[in-house]
Amino acid sequence: SAARHMHGKHVVLDQNPALETYFCENGWCWDIRKPKVRELLKSVRRELIGLCGKGGYFHIGCDEAYGFDLNTDEGRNAVCDFINGIAEEMAAEKRRILVWGDMFLYRYSHYNPKNYYAANAPSPESAEYMLNRLSGKVVIADWQYDANEAPVETSEVFLKHGLDCM
Repeated sequence: SAARHMHGKHVVLDQNPALETYFCENGWCWDIRKPKVRELLKSVRRELIGLCGKGGYFHIGCDEAYGFDLNTDEGRNAVCDFINGIAEEMAAEKRRILVWGDMFLYRYSHYNPKNYYAANAPSPESAEYMLNRLSGKVVIADWQYDANEAPVETSEVFLKHGLDCM
């Protein structure tokens, strides 16, 4: 749905406005609290696995997931439960899921100022809460566009919480 934010277009809703009920109220992301959405996304994962064949990983994205208030336990739990559920589903397929890490990071002032990290958790408490809720079956994809000096400190945050990171 980033196209909507950047270009005023929504990849799904511009083609089929009737699918509006599948998205959060702000239209930004899938409303993962709804069973019909979880089933749709599960069928997409099955189709992609069938198309791509065997593998050990499955990337589920989850960056820029602005449909939930990550300042509340309800919002944080919805996101973590969704991710952990897919981790279990993919474990049965002998795959591990990869998830973008930006929503699990807070922009701490002690980070190297030469590295502008993508860190989108709204508070240190929110970041800590979610990092402690994520299953160890989840692999964090810690991309950083503007980390110009080693080390990339954000990867250490994930490793400290017992999560594998790439």
